Amino acid sequence: MTSRAWNNHTVNNSPAVTYTVLTDDGSTTYRTSISSVLALQSGTWGSITGTLSAQTDLNTALTSRWKVIPDSPVRVSNTKFTFTDTHGANYYLHILAAGTTLKWTDGGVTKLASIRNSWLNVSTIHVIISGDVLSATADMSSIKYMSRVVGRETFVRSWTARTSAADNSWRSVCWSPELSLFVAVAETGTGNRVQTSPNGINWTIRTSAADNNWNSVCWSPELSLFVAVAYTGTGNRVQTSPDGINWTIRTSAADNSWISVCWSPELSLFAAVAETGTGNRVMTSF
Repeated sequence: MTSRAWNNHTVNNSPAVTYTVLTDDGSTTYRTSISSVLALQSGTWGSITGTLSAQTDLNTALTSRWKVIPDSPVRVSNTKFTFTDTHGANYYLHILAAGTTLKWTDGGVTKLASIRNSWLNVSTIHVIISGDVLSATADMSSIKYMSRVVGRETFVRSWTARTSAADNSWRSVCWSPELSLFVAVAETGTGNRVQTSPNGINWTIRTSAADNNWNSVCWSPELSLFVAVAYTGTGNRVQTSPDGINWTIRTSAADNSWISVCWSPELSLFAAVAETGTGNRVMTSF
């Protein structure tokens, strides 16, 4: 737990924060609940037009965020239920993270809780809740979760083909929020193994610093720098760029087959790993 001083007021970064949450009570009205558990994470709640008195707008926005939990949830206790994640790849484990809000009906009454913890055991997801209890009369088929990102379930599962700037073997892509720019690197091509895009749709070829097999690229906001590492090359298996357009060769620590690089803002450190080398398959830079 840490504290920060701001304008002579102490702001505590503890997770035990009191939230005021506007929630759907299952009818056409809404209630305000105050809890240190219902920690709704930020998300897009949709386009709400008109005044709050025009509750049809608000009702539509809220209702559209509730998603049914699939695969017949099974009550284990007043604070736990399980279900089978048939999507695989920990799909619902990521969505039903701690802090996610749940609702269900019990005897015709809407109940509310938030997820305290969830984990996967083989193919079964276990969920621990805090708030209203899951009594023996709870309608388990009515359990829904509040989607915190609009269209998250469909967005990450539906993809649209876009035209690449060249038919190279593109290996890695990253995003710079500061530059509003995607950068991708490739392992094939002649002088064109970098492409950039401001929107993921329209791509432009950029001149790579060398025709190496570029395997990975990342962005450091603190240094305002892209860094890419390569699988091939002689003493030049790193290239950097402040804008994704102009690239400069840097001397790699060893001529290993570097396959991935990332940036740690806390340590102010780049780290890269390789699949070849003897006792030297990691290199760092700051």
